[in-house]
Amino acid sequence: MTRMHGARFLLPSPQCLLWVLKNSQELGEMYGYTGQPNQGTKESIAEITTEIQSYKISRGWRWRDPISGKWKDLFKRGFADNAIGDELNEFSVAAEFERSVQINCEMHPGIKWELVSKPPGSRITGFALMRERVIATAPRPESRTREAPGLFVVKDHCPNFARTIPVLPRSTKNRDDVSSESEDDIFDAVKYMLQADRSAHIRSGRIWGP
Repeated sequence: MTRMHGARFLLPSPQCLLWVLKNSQELGEMYGYTGQPNQGTKESIAEITTEIQSYKISRGWRWRDPISGKWKDLFKRGFADNAIGDELNEFSVAAEFERSVQINCEMHPGIKWELVSKPPGSRITGFALMRERVIATAPRPESRTREAPGLFVVKDHCPNFARTIPVLPRSTKNRDDVSSESEDDIFDAVKYMLQADRSAHIRSGRIWGP
């Protein structure tokens, strides 16, 4: 079963990470905010990387193999906005995430993101994909079976998904889009994963798709 995680980083908004299985069951979230809507905690990239690896260790998704002694990681693929790959004076957010961090006196690798592009209309497409996955969680009345992948959320592990997604307002300029003024960080993270699963607009060291 494929496992993946999606992220959204845009200061000063909250940084957001979600972990899901390929069947779109959302298993966990890491949401860096002050407790006030749309206000991020403004950690450094190294601090965020450390929190990501520490969260995975706490959930049992990253562990040391008792035989080989090597660290294993359940989640291999992560998707994020391609804007973090933009370089300025040889600096990029994506490259900084790949730097190793120290946790309990041991070095752990950084995070290598697969970057998802945002072609025109991608937010509308992402909104439609998420809506279809939510609708697909209920079986059809005539068959009593689910016929498409659904987006199932474990509320105890994803409280901010449950807090923000159901109340996302539509854009006043385009009713098929989500308002960019809203707390849409988790929506963006979900969108990157769903679009990566359905689209060729991904790059990780090389360009995927057209």
